[in-house]
Amino acid sequence: MKRTPRSASLVVAGLLFTLSAAASAQCNVARNRCTVGVSVDKAGNVVLQPVDLVNDTGRKKTRIIWKLDNGYWFDTAAGDGVFFKNPPAGSVKPGDEFYDNYATTDDLGTHKPDFKPTRYHWRNRNEKPYTFQYEIRFHDSGNRPYILDPTITNNAGLGK
Repeated sequence: MKRTPRSASLVVAGLLFTLSAAASAQCNVARNRCTVGVSVDKAGNVVLQPVDLVNDTGRKKTRIIWKLDNGYWFDTAAGDGVFFKNPPAGSVKPGDEFYDNYATTDDLGTHKPDFKPTRYHWRNRNEKPYTFQYEIRFHDSGNRPYILDPTITNNAGLGK
């Protein structure tokens, strides 16, 4: 099983950039959708940036869709998917903010189950500012598993 450390990278125009812990993919929830690209580099490391949900329009609820590259899929029978970790006592609970999760093959995040889904969907209320830790698990076409431990930050009306 390949577990990738929390450091993250971003692919832009085919070039790989390593991101610092503070860098993130900002998704403005005004579009009601945040697509997070997930790929694996030639060394076998998962390439994904932290998700920072920016809410500068007052709109809160949004879809988050993790999109795997070709040759990778969410094997839900093997326990693959996107799962939130339990926060410390007294913190915002992921279940208070995130709901409606499923694997899909649709870029828009609609519920279209498939034998080898390449997308994973969650809805987010984005009502409470907090940084959530989660785990993403998926497989390649050779059935090799991958696990990554990134974060999602709710900015919940803080704007940027």
